[in-house]
Amino acid sequence: QSQQSQQISETSLTANDIKIHYTIHGTALLSEKPYQCAGCSKLFQNARKDHQRDSLRYCNYTGKYFCSSCHFNDFRILPSTVIQKWDFSPLKVCVLVRDYLDQMYTKPCIDIRSIPKKVIESHKNLTQLLIYRKQIVLQREFLFTCKEENLNHLMSIVGTDLFLLTAESHIFTMESLVSTQKGTFLNVLKQIVKKYTQHITIDCQVCLGKGSFCEAMRGDKCIAKNSTIPLFPFQFDLTETCLKCSALYHKKCFNPLLCSQCSRRA
Repeated sequence: QSQQSQQISETSLTANDIKIHYTIHGTALLSEKPYQCAGCSKLFQNARKDHQRDSLRYCNYTGKYFCSSCHFNDFRILPSTVIQKWDFSPLKVCVLVRDYLDQMYTKPCIDIRSIPKKVIESHKNLTQLLIYRKQIVLQREFLFTCKEENLNHLMSIVGTDLFLLTAESHIFTMESLVSTQKGTFLNVLKQIVKKYTQHITIDCQVCLGKGSFCEAMRGDKCIAKNSTIPLFPFQFDLTETCLKCSALYHKKCFNPLLCSQCSRRA
């Protein structure tokens, strides 16, 4: 099948075809041959010249060209550039994509597991975001088993960001990622972690009673001064968790090569 026949026989895109993806498309090269709008199938006789006249427009999200009736030169932040590069520069998209991204902006649908490690390491706000998010995920295990009469208040602390308590730790909204890049969302998360920590470790006897004691105490090897105070896995500044058995230690008491609980289970 010739290139020309491929260009003018593509099935038109519909709203059902637009999904969240993390692929960055390169701009397709256009030749002086017929080309079909990916939205309404309008035929252009000379793709290169029509693109130069701005009557054939490129959508950075789909990697396809659209006519001016299906593409209004709207700019949107793309999930793909955020996830692959932590780049929030708005790019031109077609009407279908514009409406879809607007609809999905506040929904928890962005999976950040594909963010390259080097990108995380080079952006402090992203690194801090992952720390706060992990803390809240660990905290919610205590909150959801707290007294039922406390649950409504505890959930209200996250405001409209309920996904923090319901979604997996790698799922975010695009709105939250944009706010992270601006710096505002980190302040919100910091306050949430602080309030939940206050509830679990001080205010609520039910949650406090679910804490653990340093595993090193079993062999009288705990060297922390406040060894009788319960520990919690979300206290990253105070504790270390054995990756094999999940035993909890004070930082100064932990030796990853000599976990006493792992030794007992061996």
